[in-house]
Amino acid sequence: MLPLLLSLALTALNPVWLQLSLWQGGSPLALLFWQALFASFFFTVYVGIKNQTLFLTGKYTAARMLSLGAVGFFPMALLFGLGTQSLGAQMAVLLFFTYPLFVILGNTLFFRTSLGRFDLYALLALFAGVLVITNPGPGTNMNLAVLLPLGAALSYAFFILFSGYLLQKGSPLQTAMYAQFGFLLGSLPLLFFLPPTVLMFSPAIFFALILAFLSSFAGFLLFLQAIAALGAKRVAVCSVINLPLSLLFTGLFLGERLSLALLPGLLLVMLGIILENRGAVRRRKISGGE
Repeated sequence: MLPLLLSLALTALNPVWLQLSLWQGGSPLALLFWQALFASFFFTVYVGIKNQTLFLTGKYTAARMLSLGAVGFFPMALLFGLGTQSLGAQMAVLLFFTYPLFVILGNTLFFRTSLGRFDLYALLALFAGVLVITNPGPGTNMNLAVLLPLGAALSYAFFILFSGYLLQKGSPLQTAMYAQFGFLLGSLPLLFFLPPTVLMFSPAIFFALILAFLSSFAGFLLFLQAIAALGAKRVAVCSVINLPLSLLFTGLFLGERLSLALLPGLLLVMLGIILENRGAVRRRKISGGE
């Protein structure tokens, strides 16, 4: 259980590091590029020491794993960073954690998975949560910026669905490493839009190093250990605490307090995540998998 709790804690701190970098004047684009570069370096060193054969794979498989990072992870990180810059960490976190809504829809549309009772309940709860969060009360001016973290949630759903497919054909560590390489490939075009003074701004580099090591690298390895020790079903259920943990950290370290107007939205999103996990566990039992 300890590796899982550490993994969830490290990833729940992501909005904190991101917001601190923004407060210091760091560009979210520069932060994104350096995070991708550092994370790729850490995985390369680790795999080079642990098992160099993981670098070897077919061209078609490598291309798909690279696409996972470039088309899934990169836009997720980009849109979440821009959403945090526009809306603040708390709102970005709440909207991002509606990603199970897109996971359920994606499973149905692309993998022909039938909707169960818990899936339908989860869809209703998550959709209602989005409506509440984006309309928190009279006098609040919400704009198109809310689409940024929702777009990040959509990209993360693609990442989850596509990685689940690829994990049937390769090891988790190999998939994660190539996905990080794809993340870096997706970040390279940012160099054309970043002046040298912005790219080399020290707070962006510093917080990118923290994010790359604690979240992208160490957090993922701990998550793999948790799955190996506890099983996928138990890890999925326990991962529900990631949302309140993220909000707790934004309150403790950033001073952002959850407004009463957003509380019903938080409860609806939490309910949707729990129901989605319940439906996923039920499907695994029926299929006889873990």
